[in-house]
Amino acid sequence: MLFTSAAMAQGNDDCANATPLSGDGVFAVDNTIGTGLDADPGCGNFGADVWYRWTATTTGTVNMDMCDGTTTYDSALALWDGSGCPTSLITCNDDSCGLQSGLIASVVAGNAYMIQVGGYNGATGTGNLTITTQPPGGGNDDCANATAISGPGIYNFDNSAATMDGTPDILCDEYGTQDIDLDVWFAYTAASTATVTVETCTSSLTVDTKIAAYDGACGGAILDCNDDTCGLQSTITFAATAGNVYMLRVGSFPGAAGGADTFAITEGGGGGGSANDDCANAEDITGQGSFNYDNTTATMDGAGDILCDAFGTQDIDRDVWFRWTADDTGTATVETCNGAGGDTKIAAYDAGCGSAILACNDDTCGLASQIMFQVTNGAVYMLRVGSFPGAAGGAGFFDISIDGGGGGGCVDSVYCSSLPNSTGATASIGWSGSCVVADNNFTLDMAGGPGNQPGLFIYGANQASIPFGNGILCISAPIIRLNAPVFMDSAGTASKVVDLANPPSQTGLITAGSQWNFAMWLRDPAAGGAGYTFTDGMSVDFQ
Repeated sequence: MLFTSAAMAQGNDDCANATPLSGDGVFAVDNTIGTGLDADPGCGNFGADVWYRWTATTTGTVNMDMCDGTTTYDSALALWDGSGCPTSLITCNDDSCGLQSGLIASVVAGNAYMIQVGGYNGATGTGNLTITTQPPGGGNDDCANATAISGPGIYNFDNSAATMDGTPDILCDEYGTQDIDLDVWFAYTAASTATVTVETCTSSLTVDTKIAAYDGACGGAILDCNDDTCGLQSTITFAATAGNVYMLRVGSFPGAAGGADTFAITEGGGGGGSANDDCANAEDITGQGSFNYDNTTATMDGAGDILCDAFGTQDIDRDVWFRWTADDTGTATVETCNGAGGDTKIAAYDAGCGSAILACNDDTCGLASQIMFQVTNGAVYMLRVGSFPGAAGGAGFFDISIDGGGGGGCVDSVYCSSLPNSTGATASIGWSGSCVVADNNFTLDMAGGPGNQPGLFIYGANQASIPFGNGILCISAPIIRLNAPVFMDSAGTASKVVDLANPPSQTGLITAGSQWNFAMWLRDPAAGGAGYTFTDGMSVDFQ
């Protein structure tokens, strides 16, 4: 039985004080007390680690993940052999499900292992660590002995010792065979009435999978079957009713080896995704600003394109659509850099579904995206906001600007992302007024910081992305300080008017046609560690 532990013991910042855990369960974790790195597992720029001494109660394949949607930060996860402070790394993972972590490993009942929970680049927050262990061969080799599972989540399977139990079907006819070899079975109870997606695309890619779903008990009608959707991995979808049971068959392409891996189940909303899940039902938006999206339950509607070719795929998964009318003529920038709800991928098209693609991007600012393309005042364009294939969806917002949108036809962009601070948010920087130098009416604005703390706006000519203090420094030397410091209000916002005619030094003179990069250093004692962090980095082209 899975259970949730109450507050896990604080004080497990050091490996020597690891919190004891045993068996399978859902355990609350908190690395906000993490002050450093006891051991470097070599993935995810691991930092701010806390430790757990876990004893396996079952021999088999363990799945550990932070993928249930409760984790508030960009996590990292490692598993070490033995009960002492680690000497032998078993495995490590940064991003398994969007920005969250998951790993699988072979374990022996009675043996102890060290679990290291940290954050990418030292990010901190809270969440749940889910641990499930499956015996070799799974015990679910036959449909009659299917493992019971319920609702969305990531589930591990092991078909290394399985045989073939199910029968062939025409829906499974791919590459000359209708069979699924080395199959293991799961009796899945749907938690909601929705379109269900089952996929191995977010797995560790160790098994050439082939999967199928059936209605009701063993021998029920087949609903869907798939071999290769994402490389050698598989995706199926079917309509489910809350409370009904469906048989899931997870196996290998005939002749391929079995192994231990994971599959993911997501349940869409309202009978198949968001209202603007399809291009034909695109949401109408106009002008510049920030616009909300939610692709948590979305499916993939658009086609791949060579402009979208990144990390081996041209697809945009879990896409939602917007029909956008431009309110100016110039260069439009559409980006999720300030409000990404996961690992985004975005594209823009001419008016109408099926029109020519104008721009596409996966990662410009961390795992977030930015595209730029020419627009005409009053013209309509289709915007497609989705996720990198296999990554989880989520709620977030995207920003649209045209030639800077705020004054004088200037261009600004966020080029460097910040890390979560003690509030759980990421601090961001922006500007208001005019970026026409002759106007001398330029104000820096920031939001998302810890309330009632001091900060200092900085700028420079050189962009960077350097782990520093508790955050990321987005500017490299020489760095110019805009004294004096300002205090954030209780909501964590602050502003400073910049006198463009009288810079702190002549090396920082802002002239028409120049580009400068801005950020803010901010005090954050509640976060511990270095006690300070930074906003993201923004570049501005002045006129």
